[in-house]
Amino acid sequence: MASSLTGAFAFVYVFILISAYKWHMMPFTTKQVWLMTGIGLGFFLLYTAASATLSLLGHDMGIFITGSWKPSVIMVGFGVFLLFDRVTFHSRVINRIAQSAFAVYLITDYAVSEKLLWTRLFNLQDLYQ
Repeated sequence: MASSLTGAFAFVYVFILISAYKWHMMPFTTKQVWLMTGIGLGFFLLYTAASATLSLLGHDMGIFITGSWKPSVIMVGFGVFLLFDRVTFHSRVINRIAQSAFAVYLITDYAVSEKLLWTRLFNLQDLYQ
C-alpha cells in the first residue's frame, strides 16, 4: 500500500513540476538544461563518494540520494527529458511500427479480448510448469 501511494504522490509531484515549467516559466536554454543536468549529476556523484568513504571508515549511512524521486535524480531526469524534447526525428518506418505496437497493446489489454486471447485461444498455463 505504501509503495503505491509513494508512486501516486511522486507522479503528482513530477506532474506539478512539469506543469509549472510549461505554464509559468520561460523555456530553459540548452546551456541551462546542461547546467541543471550537470549539477544534479554532481550532487549524485559527490554524495556517492562521501557515502562510500564513510562506509569504508565504518559509518554506513546508506545512499538515500539515489532513490526514486530524490531532487538530484529529478534534476538529471528532467534535464535529459528537456534535451531529448529538443530533438526532432521523423521516420515513416518507426512511426508505423509504433502505431502497430500501440494497436496490439490496446487489443491485448482490453478486458474482454484479454480473456478471449489468454484464457481460451492461447492458454499458456501449462507452459508455466
